Amino acid sequence: MVHIRHLQQAAGGPCLSKDCGRDLADPQVRWPRNLVDAHDSVLKLKARKKSQILRKKFRDRRKSLARYIFESDGLIIVPAGSQAELQKEADSLHHCVWTYGEKHCSGESSIFFIRRAAEPDVPYYTLELDENKCEVRQNRGDHNCGKTTKVQTFENLWIGWVRDGAKRDKDGAPVLSRHRKKKVEVQIA
Repeated sequence: MVHIRHLQQAAGGPCLSKDCGRDLADPQVRWPRNLVDAHDSVLKLKARKKSQILRKKFRDRRKSLARYIFESDGLIIVPAGSQAELQKEADSLHHCVWTYGEKHCSGESSIFFIRRAAEPDVPYYTLELDENKCEVRQNRGDHNCGKTTKVQTFENLWIGWVRDGAKRDKDGAPVLSRHRKKKVEVQIA
């Protein structure tokens, strides 16, 4: 014979309710009349709570990565600021960056958007940075296409600046070493 307790445990009732801060002493919570509805309700609460936590992590991550915002030769690079931005990027460029939200927030990965400065809200390229190694893991455009020469030159200039400490002048503009400036001029020519 199947007991309601077994059904409730199989559906995750008490465990899920406890995770969401619900009072298990309340008979309505502990022994709901409709187990499926109660389960679905708790899952929605849990998802909402997770979403709120993720939004805060995105805000904090964007603040910490803002030091890497950079503009040169008509391109700009900015850190991802929300799961919605990752989804928009993935939808526009037809790739899987939307799956990187939690990795980005945890610091396992750092996701940046490369944009044309004239169209800062239009997805162009998506860059993944390994902050610990200070290396670009990948940089992809529409349908996972490779980088254009201009984007590669921009990436080289940016990652060099990041490796040099992402220094800025008193007005907040990026300071490039003379060596980096000369190297970029040679690549562009």
